[in-house]
Amino acid sequence: MKLSLPEQIKSLIERSKNILLITPKASGDSIGAMLALKASLASLGKEIVIVCVESLPNNLKFLPSSDRILDDITKRTDFIITLDLSKTKAESLSYKKDNDRLNISIIPKNGSFTSEDVSFSQKSLKYDLMITINCQNLEDLGMLYDKNAEIFYEVPIINIDHSPANEYFGQINLVDIKASSSSEILFPAINTISKIDENTATCLLLGIISETHSFQTISTTPKTLSQAAQLIEQGADQEKIIQHLFREKKLSSLKLWGRALARVRKNDFMIWTLLSQDDFEKTETHEDGLEDVMNEMEANVSGYNIMLILAETSPNKIQGMLRTRKSVNAEKIAQIFGGSGDEQKASFTIEDKNLADAEKKVIEKIKEAK
Repeated sequence: MKLSLPEQIKSLIERSKNILLITPKASGDSIGAMLALKASLASLGKEIVIVCVESLPNNLKFLPSSDRILDDITKRTDFIITLDLSKTKAESLSYKKDNDRLNISIIPKNGSFTSEDVSFSQKSLKYDLMITINCQNLEDLGMLYDKNAEIFYEVPIINIDHSPANEYFGQINLVDIKASSSSEILFPAINTISKIDENTATCLLLGIISETHSFQTISTTPKTLSQAAQLIEQGADQEKIIQHLFREKKLSSLKLWGRALARVRKNDFMIWTLLSQDDFEKTETHEDGLEDVMNEMEANVSGYNIMLILAETSPNKIQGMLRTRKSVNAEKIAQIFGGSGDEQKASFTIEDKNLADAEKKVIEKIKEAK
């Protein structure tokens, strides 16, 4: 008899000891879902390694275990201490943590041990299972996939995503395009694996709030709101989430937002703004601050179906970021310029054009495609 999808997932997890959780995006949803899943699987005695391609933004570093996120699959290794017992046998072993030291005590049966009896080695962790979060295809993982392709073909993959662009590359694909977020998808699964504590609930609620922009996107459903209410009942710290996601803004970020707002332009079907290299330099910010600028624009500007930021990230290289509403598909627009995304969020890159020329080209193409 064929196992149902939840039964297949449960079976794979039960058979696995060393599990890799990986995401290409350092978004609130990706990180929140990954850390919540880590805590749940660790409670079952699993060895968990968590990896993110992008650097973790400061506003997510308050999450528990966020300091355990690696940027490379192979960085996690076992450190092995070997004791030669050929001459002297061991009677007992104990260890004690002393601040930043781990003291290991081995009592011999006869004779004594010397430093010559001890050797050290390292061994890379061999994964039994890989779980990807918000990864539309393996190429999204960039160099992590290119450098470790054999791992992705040797190890079974559970693919968790809510994007309609997902390519169903996993042996098991937990993809729900009607869900607001991957955190929403994972909530019932985690609820059945282990008891959700306050930290896990906070991670999941942060994922949902971040991906729905505080329940403002059209993907927000009664199910989304119901889950959020349950997570608050289970101890999720909503105030801390709001504080870190929306209230903690560096002066440099506010300056960049001010420059973007001062240049907002609009026509009958969209609004857009431009940011130059000079803007990043004078505000002491980087292109990784564009997501915050877009979130601020979306929260404070109304009356649009298409929102666009064009940012000059290096000479003659323009990064485009799109948000759409109603029936406008952001991914289809981004694909015109070789980009990708989903129905509401997408991005693309234009090379060999300055900011003014890129603006003219993009607006014309969007008008044609509209």
